[in-house]
Amino acid sequence: MFLKFKSNYRRKKYFKGWRLSFVAWYICIFLFFSIKVDTIQSFIEHNIIPRDSINVLSVFPMFLVTGIFSFIFCSISWNSYFFLELKSKFCIYKKSLINLLLLVFTFSFLLLFGELFTSIMYDKGLIFQKEISFRSIFIFLCYCIVIGTFINSIFQLKDILGPELFSSILKGNYHHPKEEDRIFMFLDLNNSTSIAEEIGHTQYSKFIQQTFKTITDSIANNDASIYQYVGDEVVLTWNTEHGIQDNKCVQVFYDIKKAIEKRRDYFMNNFGNLPTFKAGIHTGIVSSIQIGIIKKEIAYHGDVLNATARIQSECKNLGVPILISNSLSKKIGLKLPPLAEIKLRGRKSLMKLYTV
Repeated sequence: MFLKFKSNYRRKKYFKGWRLSFVAWYICIFLFFSIKVDTIQSFIEHNIIPRDSINVLSVFPMFLVTGIFSFIFCSISWNSYFFLELKSKFCIYKKSLINLLLLVFTFSFLLLFGELFTSIMYDKGLIFQKEISFRSIFIFLCYCIVIGTFINSIFQLKDILGPELFSSILKGNYHHPKEEDRIFMFLDLNNSTSIAEEIGHTQYSKFIQQTFKTITDSIANNDASIYQYVGDEVVLTWNTEHGIQDNKCVQVFYDIKKAIEKRRDYFMNNFGNLPTFKAGIHTGIVSSIQIGIIKKEIAYHGDVLNATARIQSECKNLGVPILISNSLSKKIGLKLPPLAEIKLRGRKSLMKLYTV
């Protein structure tokens, strides 16, 4: 089976997600089978089931059986989640119908597998075969639906929050204010108002969607986390130590330009415009905390964000696509002549700005 992915990020996400899904399914199904074995063993000990009617160890070579079941359910649930999420034209009822058909197919296969397995292991069959075939399969079906929904809900939550924030929330890092040394990039689309007026708001929304989809690989390859989407602007962030490695915090801007240039024909044919960005990059200490009751999110607070936004706004005034602060220039070791020395709004001291 050969899978083709439109981006390197999707390929990595698919195989990493499949492995995590398999581990989760294996643990859950192993626990289910363990409980069943304990129950059967208890029935034998209390003479509810004749001791010679069933051999627990041979009925459940559990590691092998669990592996087979986990592979089947993992493949179906993860592929359904991953590929159906990409099919925006599929309404919720279409996705539900496809999942239902896959579920029916899976359990039909499992019933046939169970019958074959029983006939191979037991010449005389099982005394309680009918009860096991129907009642236990129904219980197992309900169990798998709950587990599949839970696992895919976790993946959905991870996609909404992003990998970095998701892992941090699981660790409970943001229940109390925490100081972090971070790099921020404010990446803003040029001429957004004129483009929206030219192509209309519906086409403009698709234009923004395709633009952010195009730059996903560049963002992921440079280990950036997406902090916020704000209209036609995206805010990227790195832990400073990671962001300065190989100058990723600057390289991402040029990787984005290359990615968009590769799709020049697509954008020009469909929208008549090629997206271009201006960016401001700054680094410093910020505080981070989880905020909100109805809707929770991780928020960063500090002068660094305000300064970064204002640095980005100076790109238009200075006629350059990218500006970096003096503090970031020192950390990444770029020896550049300062382009300007300006006083940003709200700051008393002057700040040197550089372009690359």
